[in-house]
Order: sequence, then structure tokens, then C-alpha cells
Amino acid sequence: LLGRTRDYAWSLTSAGHDVRDVFAEVLCNPDGSEPTRESLHYEYEGECRPYEIFDAGLLNGQPIRYPVSIHGPMIGTATSNGQPIALTRKRSTFGRDGLNLAALKDMTEGDASTPEKFWEASNKFGFTFNWAYMSRSNVAYFSSGYLPVRAPGLDRRLPTWGTGEYEWQGFLGQDQHPHAAEGPSGRLLNWNNQSAPGFMHGDDEPYGSVHRVELFDQFPDKVALAGVVGVMNRSATED
Repeated sequence: LLGRTRDYAWSLTSAGHDVRDVFAEVLCNPDGSEPTRESLHYEYEGECRPYEIFDAGLLNGQPIRYPVSIHGPMIGTATSNGQPIALTRKRSTFGRDGLNLAALKDMTEGDASTPEKFWEASNKFGFTFNWAYMSRSNVAYFSSGYLPVRAPGLDRRLPTWGTGEYEWQGFLGQDQHPHAAEGPSGRLLNWNNQSAPGFMHGDDEPYGSVHRVELFDQFPDKVALAGVVGVMNRSATED
């Protein structure tokens, strides 16, 4: 994604922040009988609730229907210490996809005339992207996403119990997102690296302590094309 107006230009690269969690739903039956993996009720806040059955229509003539809990669609079943559970996936942007157009509308219509207004516009984008911005007087950066705050003490790499005690605690505010601004001589480097040191990332993004983008630090000034190719080659053979 990229664009420009008469006064500034902008582009996006994928950030890979963590906006999805898998919840482990404890299965139950409303009549009190022993649940199985096929049970279509789950425990939430002390109640045995029914799954909503979502009808997605037909695919090659076959009906597509699946259970949905308060957290999201069921993606599988399992057992935990012999107890049947279902695994569901919660995504922060689920049902909010159309709201992201507000950010693109602001950027396209020239509403991001300053770094501060750019941050405000890009923060409306719920998807996880690194935004680069350049005007005649500034370069700026913002990492967007509708980023949830997890309950204390959880390991984000593991499924979370869906019984109600470990729900998301809200979402990060604009100032809590990685962001920066410089003068016109500033430099922005991005190579699908972590948005800021120590900042959250998706469970499938195993960032280490060194990022490829740091290889550009050997160039104090403008990087010529041969230098860029050299960095790419070094990364491909040593990273």
C-alpha cells in the first residue's frame, strides 16, 4: 500500500503484531451429562452456553457451517488432562474490517499534513502495518493495529482458557504504538523487522536480537543501489 498527495507521500509494510489468540473452551452439556468433543456448548462465566452455528453458504454444493463461541470460530477440538475442549480463534479486527478505510481516506484526502495528524490517521487502521511518511518538512513513522492488552501472567504463545477469567483488557492507545518523527534529513529503514525493540509481535514471528535492517547502519549517508544489493546479499548468505 502506498500513495501521495501534493504535500506528502506514504507507504506501508506488514508489521506482524499479535492481534489473534486461541482460546480453549471447556465443553459442557446443559443437561449435566458428561461432555464429549462433539458437544456444542461451552463454559463461560459459570454458564453452559450454546455455540452459535454460522452458516457460510455453499461451496461446490456442500454446506459450510461451523460453531462460533464468544471468542470466535472453532478451529479444532482436543483434550486437556482428559477433559474435552474446543479451540477457537479470536481476532481483534473481526467484524471491523471496513473501519480501516477511515485511515486510507484521511491519508488520500490530504488530512495528514503534519506528523501528529499522520499518527492520528494511521492509528485508525486496525490491521498491523508499519507506516512511513514523508512531507517537505518531516519524515515520520507509525506502527498501526488494533492491539489487545492481555490479562496479566499469560504466555501469549499458548492457548488461553476461555472460561471468562482471562479476557482481553482493552486495546493500546495511540501513544503506546511505536511512532517517531524527524526533520527532512531523517532516515527510515524497514525490512519487515520488529517495529520497535521489545515491542509485541505475532506468535509466528520469532524475531531475534539482530535485524537485517541493522546492516544498513554501515552507511552513514545515502545508500547507493550497489550498497543495497550488497546488504541483501550479505543477509541472504549470513542471516
